Amino acid sequence: IEGKLAVIDPKLEANTWLSCYSLYDGYIFAVKRVYSTADNSESYSIVKVDYNTGDVTEIYVPDDKLDIIGCMTVSKDGKLYFSQGHFVSGDKDEDGYNNDFYIYSYDIGSGECNRIVCGNTYYIADGKIYFTRLNADSDTERLFYAELSSANQVTDMGIDVATMVSAGGQYVYYPTDGKVYYSARDNKLMCYDMEKKDSSVVCTFCDDSYVRFFQYWNDKMIVLLREPRNGKSGYHYGLYYIDETGEPVKVLDDSDFNKDYLYDFEAIDYMIVFNDCDEYFLLSNYDPSDERRVYLVDKDFKLTKAITIGDWDYKAYEEEQKEIERIMSAGQNGGQQ
Repeated sequence: IEGKLAVIDPKLEANTWLSCYSLYDGYIFAVKRVYSTADNSESYSIVKVDYNTGDVTEIYVPDDKLDIIGCMTVSKDGKLYFSQGHFVSGDKDEDGYNNDFYIYSYDIGSGECNRIVCGNTYYIADGKIYFTRLNADSDTERLFYAELSSANQVTDMGIDVATMVSAGGQYVYYPTDGKVYYSARDNKLMCYDMEKKDSSVVCTFCDDSYVRFFQYWNDKMIVLLREPRNGKSGYHYGLYYIDETGEPVKVLDDSDFNKDYLYDFEAIDYMIVFNDCDEYFLLSNYDPSDERRVYLVDKDFKLTKAITIGDWDYKAYEEEQKEIERIMSAGQNGGQQ
């Protein structure tokens, strides 16, 4: 890894954003969102971006101004999978689950589009599609699955994989090898055995924490955990792996990036694990100005700084914090300098 950054500059109009990137056949596929200042509306489409020229070509435009949620991937056989619908419609089935979004497939070669099943988020593995549906009454996300070849035969797994959805809860589930790992936004990592149809606890983390992200990598389950900060108020993220005995082993947390600073400056945001890549995964951090830094994490959990975006000016931040402390101290002393 040489650490060289190749900048791809998509040709986009004003007030336009790309998300949900997938690579296929020499292109970057993404969801495009366009905001109209004229009527405060948004429109969505799926596009492909040329690596070399930055040219953006629309591949799929939904009918009836349907929204596309932030969930889109491209399979190895050239099919787009995405969730499409209205963000707020209020339509429910007899069990109280919302019918706002459906999951579709779109063949890039033929242009054929098919509606698969009603769902918000999805994960495709082992010939099955696992998907969530929101129950607005209980404010939870229930996990279902169906065979891709017969998606009309849906099985309710009886698992809620997120809570407090209206407050921005995470959808946390990961199917692999006949098992589904999940967490209901609490401090437990669970495993559902598809054959036994039963759940068991894989690992329990500290109180007042919750599992944000996890995935198998190099025969280890790695976990990004939101947890209370030692000796300080608030929370931060810690990176763990689970050992052979089922116990969590901490690799690092935000404090490891701030050892040389008087004030906390750098914080972990999320991680990305690539399919079929056992050499490294990515850890993304941010600073108080929401500027970004990416690290490569190798098999020994050694970090290599790969990309820094923005100024990352700690000295300016330190001066700002000292001035804030000075003003607060003066106010507590009756405004006397």
